[in-house]
Amino acid sequence: MQSLQSIAIKVFFKWQRHKRGGKYYPIEVIRRYFEQQSRKFPPVKNLKVEMTQTNIKGIPSTWFIPNSTTSKSLAPHIIYYLHGGGYSICSVNTHKRLIAHIAKACHAKVLAIDYRLAPEHPYPAAIEDSIEVYQYLLQTYSASQIIIMGDSAGGGLSTASLLKMKELQLPQPKAAVLLSPWVDLDGENESYQTNARKDLIIAVSDIHRYSKDYFKNTSPRHPLISPLYADLTGLPPLLIQVGTHEVLLDDSLKLAEKAKEDGVEVTLEIWENMLHVWQFFADYMPESRKAIRKIAKFIEDL
Repeated sequence: MQSLQSIAIKVFFKWQRHKRGGKYYPIEVIRRYFEQQSRKFPPVKNLKVEMTQTNIKGIPSTWFIPNSTTSKSLAPHIIYYLHGGGYSICSVNTHKRLIAHIAKACHAKVLAIDYRLAPEHPYPAAIEDSIEVYQYLLQTYSASQIIIMGDSAGGGLSTASLLKMKELQLPQPKAAVLLSPWVDLDGENESYQTNARKDLIIAVSDIHRYSKDYFKNTSPRHPLISPLYADLTGLPPLLIQVGTHEVLLDDSLKLAEKAKEDGVEVTLEIWENMLHVWQFFADYMPESRKAIRKIAKFIEDL
């Protein structure tokens, strides 16, 4: 049964989509809108999480560090987080509340990066940035201490980063957590049609727009663009969370199936009636907080 908060959020986004009326806004306008909205979020300090901005090899990065207590010190592992936004919009700033909730629930340091965005920086810029920072982390942490995590395009980028690590013969992180990952930019999955009216966060037209901006002149089925078409052998354990109302539902279902075929340990959680990256609404939705607690439990049990 959905919570009242979940229903209210769906009503809000349905109204927003109606208000938008199918208008096609320039990327700059959409980016500015999301950044303006993020200013309305409460500061992460009220979650007892500190944000520390830094720069890693020219890539803007932010540490999220939960306050430790005498009863429970910080976890020995860290989380490396890659935000979503279709490879074209959003930032660490727009995702700061989600990341802070994850840091608090896992009681772990989280490093999130502002990788370069399309269309100004198409493939492979995002993967180059991701790998650059991962190699930096390996100077301080062992791979077995790192959990890579991402939502939507960030989930796809996390998976592609694992494949690039394999190609470069870098050690794999301990596990990956993928929230509604976008792993098939060829984009003709059945859930695009069946869930088009149910998914109030992503419009199918936006998927086609953002994918073309990202893959440019490269095939959308290139394994580092659409990891669904890659050999996933050798990847670490995966946790995939996805909602039944998402247009990207099939991305998660097919990725889990492909990973299992390739011998990868997969935990697939399918959440009834949930919208795209519902974990984002942890300030309001009990389903979001429950999903984040399950992420923490998955990491704890590794």
